[in-house]
Amino acid sequence: MRTKVLLIAASIFTILSAENSFCQKPYLKNIFKEPSDYQKIVFQMSSHYVPLITDQGNQRFKGSGLIISNDIILTVFHLLKPYGDTKLVDGTRPEVIFSRPYQDLTLLKFAKPIFSNMPQLKAGNVQQGDKVYCYSNAQGLDGVYQEYTVGKITERTIFVSPRLDEGSSGAAVYNKDGEVIGLVSLDVGENSSMGAIIPVSDFKNIFEENNSCPTKKTQPAK
Repeated sequence: MRTKVLLIAASIFTILSAENSFCQKPYLKNIFKEPSDYQKIVFQMSSHYVPLITDQGNQRFKGSGLIISNDIILTVFHLLKPYGDTKLVDGTRPEVIFSRPYQDLTLLKFAKPIFSNMPQLKAGNVQQGDKVYCYSNAQGLDGVYQEYTVGKITERTIFVSPRLDEGSSGAAVYNKDGEVIGLVSLDVGENSSMGAIIPVSDFKNIFEENNSCPTKKTQPAK
């Protein structure tokens, strides 16, 4: 009798699991067209992401960076505390070669190529209400995948919700096509439920001038 009950329960569980798997496919299809596109976008995000840290006395600030070539990272200026001391988690220190404090952007270059197997970056668009995606060092947890909703777009800022987690600053934000639409900057006010994204229009020329596949020669920053 017990065996029969277990078999019936197992059958019900199998049916429910199958129904759930069928329900998930249309959901992914609506957002990413096909599940394979979802995997492609996650690969794109993870291939261009790197965790960063900055030590200042007894404090450690965590952040993220967008790899734009085999030796260059684009990240946020406010992560440089003290300025120029940002490094990889293994202690490798890059040189600050370009900064725009008023846009919260900075470009870091390593003495030699250290990244490889990166797909080409493309700039994209986004509209209010769209879902956008980020792969970051949120809360110091390396490689956190997060989804946000675009709440408002201005000339200089894309506002998203929910709030941005500490450690996600400097990470690229992508649309459903795997295109870069911005870079995580800061929360908007202490009590705000929204976060600020630097639009790709502010740095598109930077990563287009430096973005290269490992087989191509890296162009110097301008």
